[in-house]
Amino acid sequence: PPHPSLFTFCTVATIAGVATGTHTAYSPSPAFTTLAITHASFRPVPASASVTVFGSSASAPAPASASPVSNAMLAGSLRAFFDAWNARDFEKAVEFVTDDVVYDDTLYPAPLTSKRALLSHLTHLGTLLPSSLAFCFDGLALDASGSPPTGGARWHVEATTAAGKTIVLPFSRGASFYEFDPVTGRISKAWDFPEASVKAGPVAVRLLAAVCWVLRVK
Repeated sequence: PPHPSLFTFCTVATIAGVATGTHTAYSPSPAFTTLAITHASFRPVPASASVTVFGSSASAPAPASASPVSNAMLAGSLRAFFDAWNARDFEKAVEFVTDDVVYDDTLYPAPLTSKRALLSHLTHLGTLLPSSLAFCFDGLALDASGSPPTGGARWHVEATTAAGKTIVLPFSRGASFYEFDPVTGRISKAWDFPEASVKAGPVAVRLLAAVCWVLRVK
């Protein structure tokens, strides 16, 4: 999950938006055709939601040499992991990762390299963030037939105000990519890419160009 400073910024921005009437609801793009899975207490799953499956048809029989995991199993692992996170049951959450999981939240300088380290990280975040903050899936793309099985997810973050209103926090979209254990379906590697809170597109491009010039990149 993203760094706590992101949520501090998001919370301030949300309060300002709600107070001034400029906060608008988040609307996922329909162009991303995947399995839409959301937290039970938030946005319902659209009836048109489907699974993006790579390598074989979702309904085709698996070949004899195929991995014992399925796309449904991978989706179940991800949903269970995020549901446990949203419930702040971190012991339960790490049941869905391998003992030697490598979890790379790109907001941090180095990845977490074990289940124990991930549990410590999640527990720390749980002490900093409001209990109503919840990660909600916008879509999944899965490939259980790969070696290893892989998947990707789009998500956003929602929260409940003191007035009981559910809101989508600004700058809280993100995408994650996963590798799974081919036998158990548990998460073995993960990469989180949260939305940037500062939209530095033109500046970032110029900075990249300057770095390339310094390094004499052709």
